[in-house]
Amino acid sequence: MNRADAKTWKPGRNASVALVACLGGLLGAAACGDEGSGDIPAGSYSQIVERLTQSSVDKIDLLLVIDNSRSMADKQRILKEAVPDLVGSLVNPRCVDQSGKPAQSQPQDPAAECPSNTWREFDSINDIHIGIISSSIGGHGADACDPEKAPTQNF
Repeated sequence: MNRADAKTWKPGRNASVALVACLGGLLGAAACGDEGSGDIPAGSYSQIVERLTQSSVDKIDLLLVIDNSRSMADKQRILKEAVPDLVGSLVNPRCVDQSGKPAQSQPQDPAAECPSNTWREFDSINDIHIGIISSSIGGHGADACDPEKAPTQNF
């Protein structure tokens, strides 16, 4: 990656691949730095550090893994109420003042202006993908999870 690419590179799936590749390279290089080999003097290496800054986030992938056991029913009700608030706060961020305190009145529309001397906490995120995975594996063709025969087992 050259310096120009580093300024436009954005974290994502490629970041994980790059991290694994870098760690693999570092581990491989460490294994080659054996003091007894005579090829590379012990403790000699070079390190290049470049700070990659992310100025804003404009897309989010959110994956929720829901524990579908009976003991989690009350937590699922809380989550049911919290998810719309979470998504709403991403789509329509709060207006805050210089100290980070929320403005007295908040606009209902993400395109609306904030009250004077306040601004959005961050840019509105309009590209959101949400996935939900359940821990329930079902009955695999059996009637064990049939809500008519065993209503308490189909959580």
